[in-house]
Amino acid sequence: MSRAHKFSIAVVAALQLVFLSGYAAGQIDETGNGRPKTRVRIQKVIKVVKVPEVRYQRISGMAITTVQPNAEVSIKPLGGGKYRQERKTDDNGVLTLENVPPGKYSLTVSLGGYVTEESEINVARQSLVTVPVNLAPITYDIFVTTNVKAGEVRYARVRKNTATGTQGVDGYCMVPIENGTAAIGQMQEGDYRIEVRPADVEYKPVSRELNISEASVAKLETRSGRNEVPIVLTRTTSTEDFLANWLAGEWDLPAGWKVENKRMLVNGPGVALLKNERYNYYKDFELKTTLRSLDNGAVGFVVRAVDPRNYYLIELTGSASAQPYMLSGYVVKNGSVAETLAPVSISSYSGTISNRKYFNLIISGSGNIFRVRLEDSETGRTFVIGIIEDQNNTYPIGALGVGTKDTGRSEVNQFYIKYNQRK
Repeated sequence: MSRAHKFSIAVVAALQLVFLSGYAAGQIDETGNGRPKTRVRIQKVIKVVKVPEVRYQRISGMAITTVQPNAEVSIKPLGGGKYRQERKTDDNGVLTLENVPPGKYSLTVSLGGYVTEESEINVARQSLVTVPVNLAPITYDIFVTTNVKAGEVRYARVRKNTATGTQGVDGYCMVPIENGTAAIGQMQEGDYRIEVRPADVEYKPVSRELNISEASVAKLETRSGRNEVPIVLTRTTSTEDFLANWLAGEWDLPAGWKVENKRMLVNGPGVALLKNERYNYYKDFELKTTLRSLDNGAVGFVVRAVDPRNYYLIELTGSASAQPYMLSGYVVKNGSVAETLAPVSISSYSGTISNRKYFNLIISGSGNIFRVRLEDSETGRTFVIGIIEDQNNTYPIGALGVGTKDTGRSEVNQFYIKYNQRK
């Protein structure tokens, strides 16, 4: 009898009918004729059959589980043996091996960017060994050095989609800049976006890509043993005067606006800014303009603009406006008015700014305060018509340009920026 099977005995009862012929014993059929009576004797016959009983043998095996998918797994025997495996974990970080001969094995699990794990595994007969492996990421401490004393550094992992060619970033983390250095600890290998944002608005923020790997970090190591990434920020304060020559390529204009015949023609809401970055970072300034309204609508200027959607707007309205003869300041964020700064009535100057007459408007900016003056074109005398103040100092530096949020047609003949150095 095989070891793999045993046989049990089953008793099966079968009925065998034995028919015995007899004679008629007073039985008469339905026709009245006599018929012989049949006697039946039942005989039991016992049969013995053999039914195999199956035993299931457990298969020796090994299950390796990791947090990371596609980890390289190497299994080699210790002290002899031919069983070896070079495999990868699946998308769930699991690798299951069956029919592993009993014995001791060397297990190595590795993955790029993680510390390789090595261990010894003992596989017993008819047993399944589960081996949890927690790969620790390789990390580096990075020091971003800058030429600004304070501010912040934001960084995020870049995720690239090779199929579409696009890329995005994970959520940003932030570390402060202290005495010109920002310390970023425990950065894993990969591609990152680094943004340096200075506290001093005279410096332009910087964004750059940074690869972290064993080879790239080796190039960053200094004699002191620190991994340093030097980033130099450009001082951006505009310190030059500017006089518009009214050239078509000089301005970024909204649709419907024109620069021709040494003037700018304004037609409806919009913002026009200079293209040359040299004139995009004024802190303290004096803007002198000559202009006129063509329909008694609104005229205005943009100051300290970060871009065409974020800026201060200083606007004067004429007799045809919904709120006539008002001087208003606005904080515009993402293209919409976020705050109105103390509107002032200028109805007493209605004769100067209406009836298609040219007038001179002067806007002086110092810190978070803007003084608006009208100049009499005949006498040269100036009158302060309003002072606009932003207590939040939303935009401490930026570009100057022409702009309005309301309907109106006007023309600007002179646009002169004078840099004012604060004393």
